[in-house]
Amino acid sequence: MSTNIQTPLFDLGPMQVFFDGVDVGATKDGVSVSGDVKGTGLVSDQSGTEPLDYVITGQAYKVKFTLCETQKKDNWKIAFPHSKLLTSGPNKAVYQDLMVGKKLSAVAKLLRLHPNLALDADKAGDHLFYKAVCMSAVEIKYDAGTQIGLAVELMILPDTSVNPARYWLHGDPAIGVVAATLVQASYTGTGNGVLSAISAGALAVTETLTATAVTAAANGGTFHVAGSVSGSLGLAFVGTPFITSKGNFTINDGATDFIVGDVFTLTSVGANYA
Repeated sequence: MSTNIQTPLFDLGPMQVFFDGVDVGATKDGVSVSGDVKGTGLVSDQSGTEPLDYVITGQAYKVKFTLCETQKKDNWKIAFPHSKLLTSGPNKAVYQDLMVGKKLSAVAKLLRLHPNLALDADKAGDHLFYKAVCMSAVEIKYDAGTQIGLAVELMILPDTSVNPARYWLHGDPAIGVVAATLVQASYTGTGNGVLSAISAGALAVTETLTATAVTAAANGGTFHVAGSVSGSLGLAFVGTPFITSKGNFTINDGATDFIVGDVFTLTSVGANYA
C-alpha cells in the first residue's frame, strides 16, 4: 500500500452547473465530463505493422447531466438551444421552429461546473468550458412513477477567438495561459546589423540566449547560439532565419560588418504550461 496517500486531495460531492453565467438549479444522476481524442497511426514498411507515432486528427468533449427543474422554461432553452423563449408577464413558453441550416456555434455559451461543497471563491475544482451547446435533449419521460427530467448532452466546440483554439480549463480561471516570450536584451560589438523576426520557440524555457559571432565575412558571418539552460543550439548565419524549438530570429547584415566576438543577448521566458 502506498504511504503517500493524501485524502485531502480526494473529491466527493455533486457539481453546481452554471450555463451562460446562470445557475441551472437542481440536477439528477450526477454530472459527467468525457473526452475523446482520435488519431491516425504513422507506419513504415521498415518498422513493421505497429505505428511509430500517432497524429491527432480530432477531439470531442461532452458534458452530461439531467435538469430537474423542468418547470423552469429557461432550462428548456438549454436543451433546445435554437428554440425561442417567449415571455408574457410572469409566464414563459418555449417555441421550436425549423432549425435546418443553423449553426450550433451561434448559440454556444460558457459552461462552468463548480463543486457544490466548495466556497464560491474557491475555483480550484471548477471546470470551465468556453463554448458549450446541446445538440438535443436525450430524453424527457412522463409517467406516474418517474421524476421528470431534461437529460441533456452538451458538446464542447472549440473557441476560435484565441490562437490556438481552446476547449476547456480545469482549475482557477484566474490562472491564465501565458505564452512564451523572447526579446532582445542587449548587443555588444562592432557590426551594426540588427535582429528581426524574433519569436519564442515551441519548447522555450526561461533562460538567456546568446548569439556570438564565430566567423566574420563581408556582408555575412556565422554566430554560435547557446542557451544558459538549453546549451548549444547550433549556428545562425547572417541573413538566414535561425529556427529552433527554443527561439527564432534572423541576424541581418548592416553597413558595418560583424567581427568575431560580436554578441547578441536575448531573454527567453517559458510559458506557464507544458
